[in-house]
Amino acid sequence: MHYALLVILALVFLAFTDSARSEDPYYIWVDEDGVTNYSQRNPRDVDAKLVSKSAPFGTKNAPTQRGIRPKRLPAGQSQAQPAPAPDASMDKEEQAVAEEIARIRASNCNIGKRNLAKLQAYARLRVNDPDGGDRVLTDEEKQQRIENAQKTIRDNCGAA
Repeated sequence: MHYALLVILALVFLAFTDSARSEDPYYIWVDEDGVTNYSQRNPRDVDAKLVSKSAPFGTKNAPTQRGIRPKRLPAGQSQAQPAPAPDASMDKEEQAVAEEIARIRASNCNIGKRNLAKLQAYARLRVNDPDGGDRVLTDEEKQQRIENAQKTIRDNCGAA
């Protein structure tokens, strides 16, 4: 019984000390090597961002200099933030997306060529009905599928 009471008291104590510690303000910045740093003190000669209970992580703060307060704007206006410069990870992600699109287009090109070759090679083509039966394509349906295959080839085999 006494052990349970001690455990509960210890957990309550840890909860209060941990929550008090998490409310302490700290500074965050990225150094020239791209490493994110955290500190309880504002570093010198570094553009660090203050993170506190009133300005939580992820909020945009106006840049400040020591001893100088940012200018207050009229209600309804916000301070203009410069657009972030694209970084290397964004470029890599865009390149990966472009490569995936190129891969899909190449696959679609091959499918269109194979479909066109089959449509032109055979006079009669059997297809499955939605009801589960087989039937032969009409000349109009075959011509429509040839046009679709040619469009697929135009859209995917040419230069992007």
